[in-house]
Amino acid sequence: MSFKKVAGIIWAASLFCTVMAEDFIVDKIKPSVAIYQPPYSFSINYEKRKNDLIFSFPLLNLTMDTYNGFRIVTAPEVKVQYKKFWGKVGLEYELYNSSYEPFSQITEYSGFLITGYNFLNGSVALKNECGKKRWTDFQDCVSRELDFSQSIIYNLYLIDNLIVRSSCNAELKIDVLPQQQFASYQVMTNIPFVYNWFYGESCLLGSIFYTQYLNSSGGKKFQIDRSYDSLTGRVTLNCDNPDKFCFFTSIEMEQRLYAFRCLNIDNNIFLSLFGNAAMGLNQAQDLKLLYQAGVGIGYNLYGCVPFTFQAGINQDNKIVMYLNVVAKVM
Repeated sequence: MSFKKVAGIIWAASLFCTVMAEDFIVDKIKPSVAIYQPPYSFSINYEKRKNDLIFSFPLLNLTMDTYNGFRIVTAPEVKVQYKKFWGKVGLEYELYNSSYEPFSQITEYSGFLITGYNFLNGSVALKNECGKKRWTDFQDCVSRELDFSQSIIYNLYLIDNLIVRSSCNAELKIDVLPQQQFASYQVMTNIPFVYNWFYGESCLLGSIFYTQYLNSSGGKKFQIDRSYDSLTGRVTLNCDNPDKFCFFTSIEMEQRLYAFRCLNIDNNIFLSLFGNAAMGLNQAQDLKLLYQAGVGIGYNLYGCVPFTFQAGINQDNKIVMYLNVVAKVM
């Protein structure tokens, strides 16, 4: 090998090592939209990245959901991520709630700290929150109480091969109201399953929810049960007060049919059939069987987010109407 070739190889190796030794730095304004399931959010953040370390600072953050009234919340947060570890710290303030006057004595606000770890096929996170939250007693009187809560959130992909998708999502949350000597906990888990084929999608979702008191010996005892609609990941358009339960288990099914793809293979409009059955237990230990069935129409946003309007009837022969989807994968 000639001297020139050896010198060329040495120069190329030196240049490669120099480039790899330089820091990888990125500064950008990053918008983000979360529309997969309630709560829906829109945010604009300033993000600075240096190699494996990422800092994100909030410029704008708005969140919308319909649990306990139509709500608009601002929740600016600072995020730090290093490889698979990440953390968030921020403040949450309720700007509007259709059920209450804005900026009143029962407006909710809180601070939170979330730390998490992303592994190969899922994530685990620990959330700590402290603030003033609304609680309702058994005389239906609403008050704002100092609330300390801690949650463990676990998400795991079971399978994702473009045809079949499934995951397991679980959360354990503990609420403590120190001024009222009150504490409760709730456990939620769901396993969605989605089978994709060219002219449709077949969806199945199994869910379990349970809540109970840890300590209720103080001066007040608050309601901790939840409505079935608020736990399905859908936005309900019904105005009546639904039944609430401290325990339920349910199976939900949906069939989406892309009938117009026979005319245009890129058409994302679909028709849907849905049905679900559940068993709920309220605070009085009364058991109730629930079921719903109906039809809907929707559009597959971005090719992966089926946005749906659905209408049907329930076990009381009342009309139910929903936005979003029945089954979902995280």
